[in-house]
Amino acid sequence: MVQQGNLAGASSLAKAPGVLKPSAAGSQIRHLGAGSEGLATLVAHPEHGVAVRKLYDPKGLATPEMIQRKEQAGRAVGANPNVAQFYGSAQTPQGGTMHFSEFVSPQGPHAQPGVARPGTGPLAPAQAQAQAARAAAVEKARQGTVKAVAGSGQGFSGAMDVRDSNMVWDGQSGRFKTIDYVPARRGEFYQPVKGQANTYRDPATGHSVDTTATTQLYGRDPRSNLISTNRGQGILNSTPENVDPGTLTRSMLGRAPAGSALSAAPSQNSTAVTTPPPRALGSNRVAVGSGQAPRPPVAAQPTMAFKKPMASTEATAFLGKR
Repeated sequence: MVQQGNLAGASSLAKAPGVLKPSAAGSQIRHLGAGSEGLATLVAHPEHGVAVRKLYDPKGLATPEMIQRKEQAGRAVGANPNVAQFYGSAQTPQGGTMHFSEFVSPQGPHAQPGVARPGTGPLAPAQAQAQAARAAAVEKARQGTVKAVAGSGQGFSGAMDVRDSNMVWDGQSGRFKTIDYVPARRGEFYQPVKGQANTYRDPATGHSVDTTATTQLYGRDPRSNLISTNRGQGILNSTPENVDPGTLTRSMLGRAPAGSALSAAPSQNSTAVTTPPPRALGSNRVAVGSGQAPRPPVAAQPTMAFKKPMASTEATAFLGKR
């Protein structure tokens, strides 16, 4: 059902009494990706239907404060057309946290706007128009997400990390949706300087950081540059460690998922850039002042977070094995 794009039918089937065994974690359909915060898996859940289960790595980028914020903002934003809907949360047997949210799939009645491949020469008028329409649709969803979080009534000034790779086309609604973001309060993160690419400024101190070197080295969308100020300390883990998805699932859920080995193929939620081989697993955080930019004149050293490209693999179709 999921492979055919019938998400509504698959969700109804999953929530039907007696179809799935009671489980707080749900039944795995396939992996979606692993990154600096943890592991994303498509599951069939007896309460939430077909959903994305995000299993947070206790050694990953997200601190308990950030995890709590994401749930707080997700519940407050609700069924906003620009954001993947937050369904709920649960605790693992080891006391970890799982979040469940809407699975945004390009499959559906609405075709994704076409975009010409980069480097293929001048765009034909129709291709250029399609590319412009896509960019406008992405920006509309991005701004809608920021406004939704800022207007959630939870004290957030907006959303950070609303980068292009966190925007996925929804074939059901015919628009882009944000699948992940960081709820932020005023003054917690360096802000991008308009008109100056890869330049970020602390709104309180006025100190600027140039991220050109790290953005080019790791091929990151500049919007994924998270640089915490003094007020943002404790929101991001300063020493995150990425672990093998199978190891993480075993340690937090007490079992190994079927088909837990991840391939190198990028998923719908991934960036298109391959991480350089010398980059150590888990080194997704670069300290500002480590030869890339001068240290800011503040007591606490801000750090910059980068999320590694995700990976995915196909497993069995929903309810293919009972």
